[in-house]
Amino acid sequence: MTDAPGLHEALAALAAAARSAYADANLRVRSSGIVHAVAMTRWLGGERMPGPACMVGVSGWDPGATHPDRGPVTCQRRR
Repeated sequence: MTDAPGLHEALAALAAAARSAYADANLRVRSSGIVHAVAMTRWLGGERMPGPACMVGVSGWDPGATHPDRGPVTCQRRR
């Protein structure tokens, strides 16, 4: 079985857009009041996506579950 045509390109474009959105930003998960530091994590197709540096769970690999946040990091978890 082969990947659908353009699948890797689509994943790469999503990952690039996410990396751009998190440039100079921290991360918030959904409506949580906790702001996390950002680290690049492996995503689908080997792409690198921004994720919480503390490795807190984010309901699978849903890029829509997180949002850039310009506030200071308030997460107390240590990686």
